[in-house]
Amino acid sequence: MSPSPVHATDNIAVKSVQTYAYNNNNNSWESLGLNTNIYSNDWQGNFSWTTSNASHTAGTHDIAANVYDDFDNFYQCKTPYTLTSVPQPPSSAVCGTFDSNPSSPTFMHTPVTWTFAGGSYLAVKYGQFNQMTQGTDVSDATKTYNPAISPQQTIGNIPDNPGGRTTCAKVSADGITYSAEYCQSCPLPTNPSPATISGPLYQKSGTGCTQASSNNNYFQFTNPNFTFTANPGPPCVTTTCGVNNNSQAYTYSCTTQFRSNNCLPTSWPSSTTLSLTGANSPGYTFVGWTNSSCSLPNNTQTVYGGITGIQAPTNNTNQPLTLSLTNPNWIKLRNASYNDIDIGSVTIPASMNLYDGDDLAQKSFIVSTAPNGNEGGTVLKLDVNSSINTPYSTPHDWADISHNYSPAINLHPLQFESYVKARKSYQSISNLSQITADGIYVWTGGNKTIDGTEFGSHNVVLIADGLSTVITISNSSGHFAPTGSVAIIAHEIDFDDTVPLQDATGLFIADTVNTGSTNNQGLKINGNLIAQTSLTNSRQWSDTSRPSVFIYFQPNLYLNLLPYLSIAKYDYKELQ
Repeated sequence: MSPSPVHATDNIAVKSVQTYAYNNNNNSWESLGLNTNIYSNDWQGNFSWTTSNASHTAGTHDIAANVYDDFDNFYQCKTPYTLTSVPQPPSSAVCGTFDSNPSSPTFMHTPVTWTFAGGSYLAVKYGQFNQMTQGTDVSDATKTYNPAISPQQTIGNIPDNPGGRTTCAKVSADGITYSAEYCQSCPLPTNPSPATISGPLYQKSGTGCTQASSNNNYFQFTNPNFTFTANPGPPCVTTTCGVNNNSQAYTYSCTTQFRSNNCLPTSWPSSTTLSLTGANSPGYTFVGWTNSSCSLPNNTQTVYGGITGIQAPTNNTNQPLTLSLTNPNWIKLRNASYNDIDIGSVTIPASMNLYDGDDLAQKSFIVSTAPNGNEGGTVLKLDVNSSINTPYSTPHDWADISHNYSPAINLHPLQFESYVKARKSYQSISNLSQITADGIYVWTGGNKTIDGTEFGSHNVVLIADGLSTVITISNSSGHFAPTGSVAIIAHEIDFDDTVPLQDATGLFIADTVNTGSTNNQGLKINGNLIAQTSLTNSRQWSDTSRPSVFIYFQPNLYLNLLPYLSIAKYDYKELQ
């Protein structure tokens, strides 16, 4: 209650005051308590004190007071007083909701909304106050509201407690004495549902674009298959990506799990922006999320909780993920063997097109018609990536991938020339018109371009003399096709790429072989191609799912030239 004045006419020493109030409810006087040890010497006129009332209703009441001096004499007085009502707790508290509607992605929430009497002070806190009962201590409040500054009667946006959503409030009429607390417990929201981006794998091969399938699949995906960043990320949001089968993959999926409650009270995410930076498969290069034409990569996408696919620009549940061939200059052989030259690796495309009608639809480096025909031979010093179980050679998949193979006898062109000159019959020529019969010819005329017509119908082994002679294989028709069987042995053999040459028939043996550089023309060898030291191949098709070089081994050429290409081995024994 407010101070109660007592009036006296004499000077007295006040020791105590006994206060009574008239209760209008039961029409009787009730003691409000005794205030003792109030000493005021020389009291005259107004003397004031305060007392409290916890049971009387608000309004105007009569008050009577007995004032005692040191000699226990008392003076009685009566005066009206006004009792201020003690404020009640807020009238209501409503738990808020979390908005996760992707059509209006504000993703904000109001944990608790408090409604209280106008003109009142409000103190709120998540969790309980230190002083839970009526009192003046609200120093631990999270927020306080002054009606002079914030006159609104509805207050929301009270921060969440990461450990739960219990908030308490107190109100006050004067900003000094606050009511007992009122608490509201609200459940943590349900985390947003997972979001998924998924779809088929695509192969970009130059101008080619092919969707992978169970028969035309990628292979040997490493772990982890994908690299990406996410914002926001852990611990609020976690994303995992993978393929349907690491060894024979043709689809993928990226699933985002929302654990938004982990980040209360500072945030509650229900979307994340994924930036895909890589997908690893041997022999392929990452392109990214594209359209079904393998173009327009867009590797940054935003996904929303509960939405399958991409919300913007379209809700697409069939999102292609594209890889391209790392090396478009890949080589394929039929009925042959491969050894000695280490060119690293060859990737047989997941979606492969045939070179021509002589090629076979087998995803091996060396193909064959076995068991109904010739078998593929061995593969040495070469790694082959393919999606089948016999990537090297059909039908046996003979291979040594240690790259440690070294031939016991390595007969280079110059060594063979020396052997011919010592052991065989040959003719040195400086003009190709000197070729008039089957046999071995040593060319001494320096670098030379030949078109195949120079040999007539003869079976010829042409050896270029020296360590620097370059023989260029060319024909204006694009086809090098001698009538007889021809073997050309030189330090370097180049295949013309200006016409460009499309195919060549014969046995081509050199220390260095250069197939030329093209944008949309491969090279087919009918016979055999042997590079003793180095092979440079820069040919490719615009659609790189076709092999850039296709070698179709023809054993009859060796048989026809056997007297000239063979070497004799002698075994001497001393007789006594």
